[in-house]
Order: sequence, then C-alpha cells, then structure tokens
Amino acid sequence: MQKKLARYALMASSLLSLSAAIAGVLTFYLLDRFDEAPLLLWTMMLLVIAAATFASLHFSYQAYRRRQKLLPNRITENENRLTTVLDNLISAVVMIGDREQIVLLNKTAEEMLGIQAKYYLDKHYSDIHYHEELKRLMQKCIGSKEIIREELVIQFPEKRVLDVNMVPISPDRDHWSGMIIVLHDISEIRRLERIRSEFVANVSHELKTPIAAVKGFAETLLSGAVNDPDTAKSFLQIIHDESERLNRLILNILDLSKIESKQAPLQLSPIELHQFLDKTISMMEPEAEKKNIRLTMQADKEIYIEADEDRLQQVVLNLISNGISYTGEGGSVHVSVRLLEADEDRVQEEVEIVVEDNGIGIPERDLPRIFERFYRVDKARSRSSGGTGLGLSIVKHIIDLHRGTIHVESKVGEGSRFIIKLPVIQYS
Repeated sequence: MQKKLARYALMASSLLSLSAAIAGVLTFYLLDRFDEAPLLLWTMMLLVIAAATFASLHFSYQAYRRRQKLLPNRITENENRLTTVLDNLISAVVMIGDREQIVLLNKTAEEMLGIQAKYYLDKHYSDIHYHEELKRLMQKCIGSKEIIREELVIQFPEKRVLDVNMVPISPDRDHWSGMIIVLHDISEIRRLERIRSEFVANVSHELKTPIAAVKGFAETLLSGAVNDPDTAKSFLQIIHDESERLNRLILNILDLSKIESKQAPLQLSPIELHQFLDKTISMMEPEAEKKNIRLTMQADKEIYIEADEDRLQQVVLNLISNGISYTGEGGSVHVSVRLLEADEDRVQEEVEIVVEDNGIGIPERDLPRIFERFYRVDKARSRSSGGTGLGLSIVKHIIDLHRGTIHVESKVGEGSRFIIKLPVIQYS
C-alpha cells in the first residue's frame, strides 16, 4: 500500500511539474513572438506555474503524511503478532540484554519459573529468586559466550525437569549483545521413562519367581524325587500352580498393553445391570463358598448402561475376587448399583457401582498407590493368593476408557469400598 501511494504521488508530481514547465515555455514564446504581450497573459502564465508547483508539493506532502501514519500501525501490528506468538509458546523464553538485564519474559516463563515479568524486567538476572542453578548456567554462558544445553531440575514453584538451551548473541567473542534462553518442561517425558524402567524391572522380578520355582522343583524331580509318588505329586502340583501364575501374569501384561495402547477398542452395547451383576456374581460363588463368604447384591431392575460388557465384567470380577481374597472366613462381599440423576454438578446421568467387603482393609498410606502396576499392599499374601499385581491397574484403565472414575475408601480391620461412576451413555 505504501509503495502504491508513493508511486502515485511521484507520477502526479511529475505531471504537474511537466505542466508548469510547458506553461513557462509557452509564456516566454508568447513574449518573444509578441513584443507587446498583454500583461494579463503574463500574469496568467505565472499563476499557472505557481499553482502547478504548489499542487505538486501539496500532493507529495499528503502522500508522505499517509506513509507516516501507516508506518506506526505496521510496527504496532508486527509487535502484537510477535507478542501473541511468544505468549502462546509452550516453551519458556527469556532474553538477557547487553547489560545482563532481563529484557523479555513470556507467559510460559513466568508460570514455569514462578516469577512475574513486571517485577523483573530491566533487572539484573541475578535478582531472580530460588533458581540458583539456572543463574549459574547463565553466568557460564556469559563467560564462555558459547551455546549451552543442559538438563536441570528446579523445585520452585513445583518440581520440574527442564531442558535448558542458552544461545549467546554476540557478533564475535569480544562483543556481548545478550543471550536468549529457551526452557522446555520435560518432566512428563522423564516420568514416563521412569515408569517404563520400573515396569521392566517389575516384570523381570515377577517372571523370575515362578520360573525359579518351576526350575527348582523340576531339578529336584530329575535328581530322584520322581520315584517317591507323594513327593512327586506335591512337586508337580507346585510346578502346575507356578506355571498357571506365570500364564496369568503374561496374559495380564498383554491385556494391559492392549488397553493402554487402545489397540482393542471398546465394543459398546446396552447392558441391563441387574441381570449382568447376577450372572457375574454367580461366577464367583464357588470361590466364595471355599471360605464361607457371603456374596450379596442390591440393584434395581431396568437400569441400563452403555459399555463394553466383557471389559465391565472383567472389572467387577476383579474387585469381587480381591474382596474374597482379602476377607476372612465367614465374611461378606456386597455389590450395589444406583442411578445418579443429572444435576448442577453432574452434566449427564451416571451409574454408581460399589463393591465393598468387611475384610482386612488397606492402610491409608497405601491408598494413593493401589492402582499402580505391580503395587501390592501385602506382597506375600498377594502372591499366595495367585495375584499378579496388575489387576487394579487394568481395572483403572478400563474405567478410564469408559470415561468414568474409580476411587477407594478403606480402614484397616473394617474392610474396603471401591466406588465406580460411569456415564450412562458413551458420547463420541
């Protein structure tokens, strides 16, 4: 736009100047041709020259003023664009000036470092509180005038792992113009790496135990114990039980992997919960009868939910099985269902499924971790009951896939209460 206005002004100025020149030449021609040229003609020609010159200058001045008005708008527009980009970056950006003062802090940097730009702009970087290690890296970059990339753990305003990149702004090693610092929060990446490492270690440990048992008893049988029928039968039963445990562990690992990677999508269908729970509980009755544990259910008829029936059954079976395993002789496990109507706090209708027992309970310190993979409250008892340590983790992932929630209430010596809330309809 500015270039067009300048071009038009130049063209107009040139035309007007040309007209003035022609008028001047014509005037002198007439004066030369007619010795007694009228004074009026002479006056008119001078007025034409003056008017053309004035018009040319005026038009050029107006074009210049338009350009000057547009220039600040363009500068402001570019500044706004740059500010918008910086404020919406997921990375923190800090700029240090030639006097080692802070000249730029974007919003992410404020949130990540727990500081406010209005208090630190134009202040020396050493005035930043809490982040001593970060200031040490700044001093190192200023002193060496070289690019620095390091991983840094900060504790304020919360614990974070940062990927720190510092780039000096200097034409050469003898001149210092400032420094740009870019911080990436890689806390989640490091957390996932730690979980993966722990998972591999736990799987190795869990596999090692049954394999060692199978190997040990097989070697004993081969060394001559097979000739004693009673000993051989006992050892073979142990080998069978450990191989079953090993098989359950492998199947649970594969199942958890499928659920986490969403390779097995939910097969949604309407489920009538009274009939569903009646069938599920009947599957667990033989196991409950071994310990004289009473299984009860309370569920109104005609309560429907949209869910993956096989996955939901896997959840309920796991919770009932845990209740039976951790409840003493003559105890009870109760399953109840109720419909929660939509209200101000609840966007849509939900179904609440509660599985509770009067068993040994869970210590309060262990409650936040019971849905972690391979976490066991009582490791010896869990293994003796055939548990793999993955059941509740699978339960949590299945509930998450159904956009639901699960939490537990428990007191040692009184029992545990697992509460599941699922939306009635699974909106895509």
